[in-house]
Amino acid sequence: MSSPSPLPKTTAIAISTPPDSGSDISLHPSPNNVSNTTCKRLTEDLPSERAVSSTVAGIIDQIRRRARAGKEVLAEKLERTHTLTHTEFIQLQQELAKEQDLWAYWRHKLRYDWDSNTGQLVLRMPTFLHDFFISSLKKEIQRHLDALQTSTTTQILDALSTNIALPSPDVNGPNDHNDHRVSSTRSPDAVYFDETSTRFPTVILEVSYSQKWEDIHYLADQYITASEGATNVVIGINIGYNGKSSKEATISVWRPKTYTDEDGNPIGESEVSVKNVAFRGEDGIVLGGALELNLSDFLATTSTEAEACSDQLDGAADNNPSVDMPFAVPFSTLCVHLNKAEEIHERRTLASANPAPLPGRRRWKRKRHTLLYSTRRQKHLSCKRKRMQQ
Repeated sequence: MSSPSPLPKTTAIAISTPPDSGSDISLHPSPNNVSNTTCKRLTEDLPSERAVSSTVAGIIDQIRRRARAGKEVLAEKLERTHTLTHTEFIQLQQELAKEQDLWAYWRHKLRYDWDSNTGQLVLRMPTFLHDFFISSLKKEIQRHLDALQTSTTTQILDALSTNIALPSPDVNGPNDHNDHRVSSTRSPDAVYFDETSTRFPTVILEVSYSQKWEDIHYLADQYITASEGATNVVIGINIGYNGKSSKEATISVWRPKTYTDEDGNPIGESEVSVKNVAFRGEDGIVLGGALELNLSDFLATTSTEAEACSDQLDGAADNNPSVDMPFAVPFSTLCVHLNKAEEIHERRTLASANPAPLPGRRRWKRKRHTLLYSTRRQKHLSCKRKRMQQ
């Protein structure tokens, strides 16, 4: 992922996003940001006879190859970055919708990021190491949440890797001089929602190794500012897996912050509270420390607009002390999960490169006539029951 131009650092939290901004999300675990209705609305204004650009055709070809190969595509780069105009992005969705299987893959399986500010589309392909580590970390967080033994934990929804549509500023993309606009779409590695307010996630987790670590800072700022402070915490973990000899792994945490400008207006921005703190050294040794979180981080802020405009925008805990329940995930635990993920990933990679069959191993084959017999038997019994009923 190439480094995009930075977002403006400040935005007024009190300003509400227009209802037609397209910043809706889906709690389905599949990464889909555009529904069939939305896709139809976006493509209605485009001439059907418009020729498909070479850029769009190349992206469709990559998506088709990935759909056929699945996650085991090791020869191709795990991440591809393309620059599109908004018209080309709409055209891409229009062409994908023409093929049912390809459209289903785009909606439910492919991980991608679309930045409407820079016109960058990033196709992502997480590996087993990436997914296994995230799954282990989420289980650890859930274990701590369950240990708090409070009724508010039932409000917390784990939405897996749901795509999020983020409001975009009213400016055109690169080399685009028309009025077609598509909201930015992000595919976080893991998100948590409060069921009382599911527009934006309260906690976002991003794990980086296939993309540039600097981009996580840009993403964290966008998550917090575009949600106008509704996202309480963004956790970024750099596991440093690029085939390098160094085993250093770091963690960063971003939270919303407010201040008052010269005119007395409340301004919100993102602030890094933990910056590149190593939890595993270059030699693989576990370092001391812990990822400190709070139950209130996972809950939507319950304060009113007037209260939110004060200097007390640290989450629901400021107005509800009963949810101010901190917990910590030790760095040693993070290292255990990361080491296990790397070990299994390495074994899988070696097994894929050297698929030598085990001596004396049997090959199991299910006979087709068995399935046909079973189907015919079911039909026979069904017809027999109907005759008896008559």
